[in-house]
Amino acid sequence: MKSARLRERFTFPLYDMATWFPGHMYKGIQGMQKRIGDMDCIIEVHDARIPFTGRNPIFDRHAKMRPHILVLSKVDLVDKKSVHWMQKNPDKLGATEVILADMKRQTLRTSNLLVEKMLEVIDHTDRFHRSRNESYHVLVAGIPNVGKSTLINYLRNTTLKKKGKSAKVGGIPGITKSVMERIKICEDPKIYLVDTPGVLTPRIESAEVALQLAACNTVRSEVLGEELICDYILYYLNKHGLTRYVEEYGLDEPIDNIHEVLKAIAKKYDKHLKHRVSGEYQVLPNFQFAAHKMLHDFNRGLLAEVNFNWEMMS
Repeated sequence: MKSARLRERFTFPLYDMATWFPGHMYKGIQGMQKRIGDMDCIIEVHDARIPFTGRNPIFDRHAKMRPHILVLSKVDLVDKKSVHWMQKNPDKLGATEVILADMKRQTLRTSNLLVEKMLEVIDHTDRFHRSRNESYHVLVAGIPNVGKSTLINYLRNTTLKKKGKSAKVGGIPGITKSVMERIKICEDPKIYLVDTPGVLTPRIESAEVALQLAACNTVRSEVLGEELICDYILYYLNKHGLTRYVEEYGLDEPIDNIHEVLKAIAKKYDKHLKHRVSGEYQVLPNFQFAAHKMLHDFNRGLLAEVNFNWEMMS
């Protein structure tokens, strides 16, 4: 589907994101610095829809000190062309190994593969003062809400056959607030993981990067506003010919007006608000509900499989 009315460019707002670096993130960086010398390996967990965007350069410098496995989560939300590129180019992603993971439908094979890769990269690295220690310690790090704690719990539950959650899990960015004690995920050999808070770069370099992070739910939506985030998603979908939203929301054709899309969503789910104007009540679309619903649908993969960084790959 094509339409002559679609935007060729997106007008990005002027936002200073420099101050969006909560205190627990500073503490997280400090905690990582203190413990990284005792680690045998680093696992960086990141959203596969933004394989380059938002990866903390501070973390990258630390990762060079130890073997570095990059776990790209939510791969089920990415197009197959991008998945193939990620599988073939771990070096261009700055990692020793890359593992693609679907956090919603994990398998025992994925768990075993990660443990296998951890031991493999550790075995090929000089452990120095840690060589007499028969147990292995692995730091798990990344930006907020990419599935670090989910990954730890899954590994623990599948390899040790334990039920329950050792690491807090939630769908809101910033659930883990501090560097935690070690969590055993394997008995033979003994492997311990250390969870860390989601850490963003202290300065997000542009409004586009901020909107991509927010669209993937790694920055709290209230920082930028859900309607603006939805508008950017709409622009991106139209630009790349991803028009599944037209059928999903009962529209006639691709459109470029986010208010019209949100109206269609409110109509579909019969979500309206009454406002009193000049003594009379008017029924208006519930834009807040509609924007929240569109973001939710996008992050469930209902609107498209995407890769915000495809231009950087190609």
